[in-house]
Amino acid sequence: MLKFFRNHAAAIGWTIVGAFVVTMFAGALLMGTASQESQNTSTSAPKENWAYIGDLPVDQSRFKELLTQSFAPYSQNGGLELDPQMVEILQYSALMQAVQYTILHEGAVSNKVKPSKEELEGALQRVYIQYDLKDKSALKKTLKDNNYPYNTFIDQLKKDIVTQKFLTHLQSNIHLTNQDVDNTYTQIRLQHALFKPSENATINDSEKQAQAAATALANGSTFESIVSSLSSNPETIASGGDIGWVSVGMLPRDLEKAAFSLGKGEWTQPIRSHYGYHIVKLTDRRNIDRPASINYEAEKEVLLPKYQQAAIESYIQAFLERNPLEVTDPILAAYYHKSNGNRESAINAYQSQISQSPYDPRPHYLLAQLYSATDLEKSIAEIRKGKIKIDIAPTLDFASLHLLEGDLLRQSGQAKDANNAYDHAISLAENQANTLRYMQAFFKERQDAARASRVEKLMKALEAKAALRAEAAKAQENETPVALPK
Repeated sequence: MLKFFRNHAAAIGWTIVGAFVVTMFAGALLMGTASQESQNTSTSAPKENWAYIGDLPVDQSRFKELLTQSFAPYSQNGGLELDPQMVEILQYSALMQAVQYTILHEGAVSNKVKPSKEELEGALQRVYIQYDLKDKSALKKTLKDNNYPYNTFIDQLKKDIVTQKFLTHLQSNIHLTNQDVDNTYTQIRLQHALFKPSENATINDSEKQAQAAATALANGSTFESIVSSLSSNPETIASGGDIGWVSVGMLPRDLEKAAFSLGKGEWTQPIRSHYGYHIVKLTDRRNIDRPASINYEAEKEVLLPKYQQAAIESYIQAFLERNPLEVTDPILAAYYHKSNGNRESAINAYQSQISQSPYDPRPHYLLAQLYSATDLEKSIAEIRKGKIKIDIAPTLDFASLHLLEGDLLRQSGQAKDANNAYDHAISLAENQANTLRYMQAFFKERQDAARASRVEKLMKALEAKAALRAEAAKAQENETPVALPK
């Protein structure tokens, strides 16, 4: 497995998008959700409770827009129930997408990307069309009604444009050949040496190291000795730089092209990527199943989006290598640490949430979930703390807490109390269609046929009421009275 090139994939937890919609900010604004917060980009200012990529703050405005869009489907049709765990996931997803946007915008700024007048005008025209606005005057009126300065709106639109331009630039250098298609039916085994900048070194220093390594190889040094003495990738030192079998799409583009062109026993000269400089040596090659005939152009069309996606992903991952993501906001940090397997940091973040919101039962529920796999006693204790807060504020009660409580009590041999917890969860959800659907699967999984049947009856009753309401609405249009259930 190529640990170096994929070691951020799980932590990032996103699918890199191929394009930004430059009217995205406008959409959030016209829904009344845009933020006027400015970004603090000063590296000398103290860090607040938020999220940082190195010293670069993650774009909070973008995060809030993405979060609003994530929750939008659940606010329609009278609102849908969201388990606190689902809320965490939506928040985390919005954060990771905001991280992506922040990195790409920083790339645009570093590369001095500017929006043209034509691009800005085109973006404005799309705003007018999308939101049925006649012209700039209508847009300004809408902005004023939302208490949002026009100049701030234009600045954000420009930011979106340059970010999109930089993203497009990262993708634009991908040109596929027939050889690229042929390479998809081959795997190669490589040794890899990486020379990347450290805190006290520059990319030029890395290039000098890589050139020195190439000279040493030419003078008879073994690849293993180069890896152990000069490589910046400690993960491969024990294996002499061996990174196993490699398929297309697993390496940065320029490195892949060079690696697949090698003969057995040959190595590349230093090749630069977003990570630093690389030297790879081909140690073996094998073919995989290949069709009798190949439509090269059709296969290139399939491959191109994958390579474009990989180019963006490579850029973002390399940026994070140099500037690690730090999430300090406790609401976001808990799931971030949990998703990365950092259990103690997640526990600390939940404890911070409890300190900041002393009457909220949800952090106790989430903490109980975290403890449930390893410490039954602590998990039950957190559920009890959550229930105390619910006693104080009953409107904060939610079904998932009692489902978890039921499972925990059942594991501890308290069957009667477990059944009471399950029954209370059902009573809380009797008017929540989505929660009832989940509960039906929940009880079936636990082979609790009686409660699964009870939940099914509640679901059918809700469906019947919904059908009658729909009929009533239709009848009202036709002025035909329909008796609604009391």
